Amino acid sequence: MLENRASKRVLRVQRQMIDDDGAAIQQWQRLGRPIQQWVLTTWLDPQGNDTNIRAIRNLKTGKVLDVDLLNIGQSGARVQQWTDRKTENQQWITETVKGTTQWFFIKNIQSQKFLEIPQQQIRQNGAYLKQADFSGEPNQQWRIIKLRKPSPARPRARLQTDLAPENLQVLSVRPTQLTLRWKHQATTEWYSVIEISEDARQFWILQGEVPPNTISADIDGLSQNTSYVFRIRTVFEDGSEEVSNLVSVTTPVDETAPSILRVENLGISIADFRWDPGAGAITEYRIALSRDGANFDNAGVVGTDRTTFRLAELSPNTRYWVKVRARVNGPEEFSEYSNTVEFTTPQLVPPANLRLENLLARAADLRWDSGAGAITEYRIAFSRDGVNFDNVGVVGTDRTTFRLPDLTPNTKYWVKVRGRINASDEFSEYSNTVEFTTLQLVSPSNLRLENLWARATDIRWDTGAGAITEYRIAFSRDGVNFDNVGVVGTDRTTFRLADLTPNTKYWVKVRGRINASDEFSDYSNTVEFTTLQIVSPSNLRLENLWAQATDIRWDAGAGAITEYRIALSRDGANFDNAGVVGTDRTTFRLAELIPNTRYWVKVRGRINASDEFSEYSNTVEFTTPHAAPGSPSGLRLANLWARNADVAWGTASGVFSEYRIALSRDGVNFDNVGVTGTDRTSLRLEGLVPNTRYWVKVRANGSGGFSEYSNTIDFTTAQDAPGAPSGLRLANVWPRTADIAWQPASGAFTEYRIAISRDGANFDNAGVVGAGQTSYRLDGLVPNTRYWVKVRANGPGGFSEYSNTIDFTTAQDAPSAPSGLRLANVWPRTADIGWQPAGGAFTEYRIAISRDGTNFDNAGVVGAGQTSYRLEGLSSNTRFWVKVRANGPGGFSEYSNTIDFVTANESPGAPSGLRLENLWARAADIRWQPSAGAINEYRIAISRNGTNFDNAGTVGSDRASFRLDGLTPNTRYWAKVRANGSGGFSDYSNTIDFVTRR
Repeated sequence: MLENRASKRVLRVQRQMIDDDGAAIQQWQRLGRPIQQWVLTTWLDPQGNDTNIRAIRNLKTGKVLDVDLLNIGQSGARVQQWTDRKTENQQWITETVKGTTQWFFIKNIQSQKFLEIPQQQIRQNGAYLKQADFSGEPNQQWRIIKLRKPSPARPRARLQTDLAPENLQVLSVRPTQLTLRWKHQATTEWYSVIEISEDARQFWILQGEVPPNTISADIDGLSQNTSYVFRIRTVFEDGSEEVSNLVSVTTPVDETAPSILRVENLGISIADFRWDPGAGAITEYRIALSRDGANFDNAGVVGTDRTTFRLAELSPNTRYWVKVRARVNGPEEFSEYSNTVEFTTPQLVPPANLRLENLLARAADLRWDSGAGAITEYRIAFSRDGVNFDNVGVVGTDRTTFRLPDLTPNTKYWVKVRGRINASDEFSEYSNTVEFTTLQLVSPSNLRLENLWARATDIRWDTGAGAITEYRIAFSRDGVNFDNVGVVGTDRTTFRLADLTPNTKYWVKVRGRINASDEFSDYSNTVEFTTLQIVSPSNLRLENLWAQATDIRWDAGAGAITEYRIALSRDGANFDNAGVVGTDRTTFRLAELIPNTRYWVKVRGRINASDEFSEYSNTVEFTTPHAAPGSPSGLRLANLWARNADVAWGTASGVFSEYRIALSRDGVNFDNVGVTGTDRTSLRLEGLVPNTRYWVKVRANGSGGFSEYSNTIDFTTAQDAPGAPSGLRLANVWPRTADIAWQPASGAFTEYRIAISRDGANFDNAGVVGAGQTSYRLDGLVPNTRYWVKVRANGPGGFSEYSNTIDFTTAQDAPSAPSGLRLANVWPRTADIGWQPAGGAFTEYRIAISRDGTNFDNAGVVGAGQTSYRLEGLSSNTRFWVKVRANGPGGFSEYSNTIDFVTANESPGAPSGLRLENLWARAADIRWQPSAGAINEYRIAISRNGTNFDNAGTVGSDRASFRLDGLTPNTRYWAKVRANGSGGFSDYSNTIDFVTRR
């Protein structure tokens, strides 16, 4: 048996899948059953030397330990039993645990990972065996417990005084252990074993190699509230056996044991636990602690008035196991242990790399690298002398920054950070300490006026010093309440105050801002000033008015005006500068006006050389008189046909109400041929004669009379268009091509143009043919698609009308071939095939089969939605060829790839007439009638209950008898036989049963 060091349990095969490949491997309390027994087989090299490579085979199933190949590289991959394939995932190396002689690690050759029982399930019967990376922990350590019969040096005949063990009884029983006692008188006893059963029918060895004449034994590792049956079996030196009476017992439930042990609070060096109390005469609880899950030490004792305990002085980031039991009455009586709780104390890494991110005169921003583990908040400590630190702030673990406010400029400080653990008073170590000096700060000074106007002034100051990054200018109308009116960088010490009110008192001062913070220097001196006075020009009026000019006059302004600026508008809202005159003039001529147009005009004064102005004078509105329109321009020919022509021109200028168009056939005598409104600058000339020369010109007409004529153009009309083709028809149609034909057009033309559409509305050009051709092939069409087609002629006179329109639908395409034909399964008379779907439109697949690869017959038809087929009625051990094609409205596809296969042999017939020929106490001979068909061997199966059969042996096909050895005297057996050949196993023969002799 293979025992785990941490759990004290042994490996077994999962009982529900005992004979199956893939059955899981579990741990269980040691019962000695065959499913718990294993044989380590050594692999030898060609010279016969031990390679230290093992196969681990179960004694009951004959299968070997195997790592699931689908997850071979993963920790946690399942370990199972499997038929021996001698592959690397079934090969193991044992490595002795340092400092021991019996414990070893077991490593898989392929994955290089180690067998273990998961630590969280270490105490559970049924916990599954896994592979994992090496940890060296006890849950990866194993030892071999050997179960074998001792060999006596000189077997002696059994004496009459050698009696069977008797009077087996239970002396004492506890929830998980009991004591057995029996009577035994034997001189030639070889060995005895203690056997256990849960149903009094099937017994397993619980303890082997009990020393001769032993009459008592302590049994532990039992389950609470469970029924067991025990017996003693003694084997004497002559090979005879005797069995004691049976004794039944049910283990009690330990009501005194505490239960549901759990963690209530976990810190880096402490852990608080709580449990549900036991019942009965409990006097105290004892707490046991372990660092390996196997070796426990007493960690504390509490009275029965408490069901909590704090484990202190633990190591951070360390794994522990804890359990509790109750002391009962006497000094050395204890209950069973509670459940074992495994826990790991939190990791603790203090914050590190504390550094300044931003340094100001009155503040500093800090940043640090976060700690790790159970830290729940950071505390910032601050000092003015580097010795005495005070807490100045707390932030959560979602932040690694902090601003130190309210500092003194040009002063030295020290700061450090540490983490707090959970809600306790446990703290990490401090980070590094950062020493820094706040920035120096000197305010700007000597603020003064440089220029002064009515609505603006320029100021200048002497620069500040230290960490100033910008200057802010503050402004007041009462000398008390100041507003920010501007910001400049430290590269400037001047600023213009704009939008002031003339003849008004103001106050101004400046201060510096520190970095990008809200820290500021003190203000500079405050400057008080009064803006200049200004009087606007007035009484603006018209003096003269013409179609394209007017004279204006105004009364002079007063104050600091140095020039007058005249503003003109055509909408009364948007004014442009129209001229400038000195203060020695109060008149101005507006020129280049537009006749019959409304204008607005106003005047203002400019102050000194600045961009300050007085208020505007009154605004004067006027309209210029009318003028004759200007002539249209750019007359041109836009389109030309045989009997029509389009002409267009540029718009005339001035005031007018219409355009008049004049036409001539000799370039001298013109007649009026049309009138258009002012909103149109084009006209279609109709009723012209084909192939004839014409002259055209245009003029405008308005209240001021006619304009001059535009430029004159001349042109010659085109010839007439041809008549339309007729009788368009469909001659042939295929999936991607169609032929059309038509009757010729009339008149003069040079070509036919074919138009095609997929919706009957939107047509595209499909091709051009010469005038002598009346048919066309349409290529590149889409199968099974409706099209519309029409034709027209093209010649010197333009395009004809279209012919009649025809519509047609292209034929469907044949489908594409199926692909990837493959053999899915094959039996003697049947085979399954599968393939990838064909492309295109199709309704079915047709399967063809051949015995020679040349001549194929139809084997079956399936619908378009099916991509597999079962071939039936085949001959065994015969070669066949198969291929598939699709069929649809467009015909048959090409065939798929062709595959060939050979059907399997038939399985042999079952042996018959199985019978018993000879019978002894430990052996029996059986015989049977040979099987029919091709066979290689016979396999004999034996059972002790008529249901569960094991392989008992194999003989060649030339034999029809077998000797069953190693039987137990006076025991009933069942046996049956089957044949094995290239076609597989036959059915079993008839089953016989017999009882061995005493």
